[in-house]
Amino acid sequence: STVVSYLPVSPGEQIDSARADLALKALFRTDLFSDVKIDFQNGDLIITVVENPIINRVIFEGNSGLKEDKLRDEVTVRPRGIFTRAKVQGDVSRIVELYRRSGRISATVTPQIIELPQKRVDLIFKIDEGPKSGILSVNFLGNKAFSDNDLRDVVVTEETRWFKFFSNNANYDPDR
Repeated sequence: STVVSYLPVSPGEQIDSARADLALKALFRTDLFSDVKIDFQNGDLIITVVENPIINRVIFEGNSGLKEDKLRDEVTVRPRGIFTRAKVQGDVSRIVELYRRSGRISATVTPQIIELPQKRVDLIFKIDEGPKSGILSVNFLGNKAFSDNDLRDVVVTEETRWFKFFSNNANYDPDR
């Protein structure tokens, strides 16, 4: 009944290849199915689908630099949501970007899927944060009107020093 509800055709209706293609695209757009096949046999429309699994749990492992709540807010996959590889890859990119902005340029995220019974999966994001990147020095080229020290006082980015452990501006962020 779920498949029929998404079809742009109704029982008894004549269907051509253009309408079959439209039906195929409509079913894929739902993200409920990982594979959809449409066949014609003796005047009947046969639709074969493979369901996407449902996410049971989303787990983060290896995160100490960022809190789990911040990571949960960033990802789009949720428990009891539909699992698709595209969503997971997008979330991996978001997590890596979040770490990049916090000064961990070499962070890597590896998604791991544990298949469970009844078409469910546990999704684990294994995070390797890597070392925190700092700024050894801030230099200015071509300045003639102001000294380097005057310009350093104006810019947001700061050099990493042991006594600046509370400062977020001493971490390398290419956007800053």
